[in-house]
Order: sequence, then structure tokens, then C-alpha cells
Amino acid sequence: MRQEDEDAYTVVAVPDYLAELFLCDKESSKHSYDVSPDPKRKAYGNYYTVLFSLRTPGEHSAALTLLWAKETEKWKIIAYELLAP
Repeated sequence: MRQEDEDAYTVVAVPDYLAELFLCDKESSKHSYDVSPDPKRKAYGNYYTVLFSLRTPGEHSAALTLLWAKETEKWKIIAYELLAP
């Protein structure tokens, strides 16, 4: 769907093996994004991430990331992260 601010967000399918990296308990780990692909968990369609670009002063904008998962036939936000420059 075309809209005026379509560059303000992105929707991305997240493979199952990467979904846990978005959860809050992973945020404090030493190398939270250092993960090797697990061929058994390369399934897609169970998790989606929506990334919003926020208008903030300065050269780099802030971003809001929402991780969605399907639980009992309903999509729910199970994790979020606000990235500020």
C-alpha cells in the first residue's frame, strides 16, 4: 500500500533462530547478536519485526523495533526496543 511516509517503517520476517535475540533477557548478554544459524530453526512466518524510524533532532533518527509472534492464533508484540542516537 502506497502512503506518504512509507519510508518511516519496515516489516521484516525473522527466522525462528533469531527471534530470541530480540527478547529482553538477551539484551544484557556480552555478545547478544553473535549467533550462528541453526539449520533446524530456519523456519519463517512465526515472527515478524516492525521497525519505525522516529523523527528526532540531529543527524541520526531514533528507531522503535517491535517483535511480533503468533500466540494462540493471534499476533502479539512480545518484545520491543527503542534505539536512540
